[in-house]
Amino acid sequence: MSKLTPVKSLSDLSEASDDTNITELTSSSDDNSSEARRVSFGAIHIREHERIVGDHPETKIGVPLSLGWGYHDKKSIAIEQYEDERVLKGNYRMSSITRKRILHTVFGIPEEEIRAAEKEVRIISERNEKSQKKSEKKTKRSSAMKKVGKQVKKILNADAFIKGLAAASPGTAMMSY
Repeated sequence: MSKLTPVKSLSDLSEASDDTNITELTSSSDDNSSEARRVSFGAIHIREHERIVGDHPETKIGVPLSLGWGYHDKKSIAIEQYEDERVLKGNYRMSSITRKRILHTVFGIPEEEIRAAEKEVRIISERNEKSQKKSEKKTKRSSAMKKVGKQVKKILNADAFIKGLAAASPGTAMMSY
């Protein structure tokens, strides 16, 4: 990784890189003197990673995709060209059939490995569902126990209040429990 050095003039900047865009910012300090600052952006370097069989448990149907460690560098391009050519993508979800085709056809992953991954994801999902249901039951029990505890406390407080009233007025006949 190279160390960044400050650029003092536009000519220094153009010598540093031909594929750099410049943005000039001005800021002022408390003594009203303004100083120009420059921000530069170089070329876009894109890496395309391999896709592998994933293990994400939220995949409901089929096998999940993940990025692998393997990649290849694509050609570097200028920011303007990248911005002009890029396609905005709204939906990143793929159908189970699309994911399976990508893994098998494009990346050559055997059908047996894809089926094994689907089975593993299904087992993990079922285990997570059971754990979540168990947790929900425990929370409901705890909540019910808290309610019972509050009701008992109210009864005990009411009983203590009645006994206090009885002690305060000894001549009055009160019902005892």
